[in-house]
Amino acid sequence: MSQDTFLARQPIVDGKHNLIGYELLFRSSATANAADLQDSYRAGLNVMTSTLFDMGTEWLLKGKLAFI
Repeated sequence: MSQDTFLARQPIVDGKHNLIGYELLFRSSATANAADLQDSYRAGLNVMTSTLFDMGTEWLLKGKLAFI
């Protein structure tokens, strides 16, 4: 796996289409449409450590919830 981390952010809305948060998904490249890995635990860990802890969340979530 490369050292670069790519993150997909998918909106989660309620029944009235109000944004409540984002599902955060690991991607192996900037053009990948799906995760390409053998261990889903590693994908979640990569998202949390490489992105959320190192870079913070305000730029990504704007105060909304994160679902990993």
